[in-house]
Amino acid sequence: MKKRVLSLAPGATEIVCALGCRDLLVGRSPECDFPPEVETLPECGKSDAGVMRSLRPDILLTESPPPADPPPNAKVIVLETIHIADLWKDILAVANAVGAMEESRETLSTLKNRVVDVLQKTCAFTRRPNVVCVDSVEPLTAAGNWIPELVDFAGGVSMFGAAGRPSAPVDWAELTAKKPDVVVVMPGGLGLERGRLEAEALVEHSVNTKKIFIADGRQYFNRPGPRLVESLEALAEMLWPKLFSFGHEGKIWRKL
Repeated sequence: MKKRVLSLAPGATEIVCALGCRDLLVGRSPECDFPPEVETLPECGKSDAGVMRSLRPDILLTESPPPADPPPNAKVIVLETIHIADLWKDILAVANAVGAMEESRETLSTLKNRVVDVLQKTCAFTRRPNVVCVDSVEPLTAAGNWIPELVDFAGGVSMFGAAGRPSAPVDWAELTAKKPDVVVVMPGGLGLERGRLEAEALVEHSVNTKKIFIADGRQYFNRPGPRLVESLEALAEMLWPKLFSFGHEGKIWRKL
């Protein structure tokens, strides 16, 4: 009998689909919108205990904190990607739960090889641009968790924010004084067009850089799932356009 999977996290939904197990999903969170075909599934939030029970999941995938009142017979798996390495662990956890360990080997191999393709070019860089990744303008906040790692992998130095730690507030005067080489605005929940409006605040505050980029923080960067690899590739394109060309410009990022 096929296992019934309810995903309450966009990244978890993408992992299930990347493993070729879309047919196991019986429901999704309102934020789960990729791949597009999952949008036909019933929506369910963490507080919708009645809806969760009606979907009769065998497996419930979620991010921390888990629902307070999960279905009594469901196995709850909490995905907690903080570092890039955690993403590989989460993929294996989902694969083990849904019975897709064989598929996970190919999925992980493909994703890791793409990361290595970037690292092979950037690992030896001794001169790296100073980068600030902004995930909120009001208040000004520097992205944390896996983002500083992505910057490092892409050949940059993250000036604010620490790997494995939550996003941190930044003072406008300090940002201006440190004169970053590159600023990437990647507001959570916002696509490129809305992100452009956020990025204009940097100009208003006289941030001294000629390289301000806007990134899709809704579908990429802030969503801990397989597409963090595309996020890495996009950062590499921004920082080293003569070395990397993955075709993400205009789709995932653009210059202000």
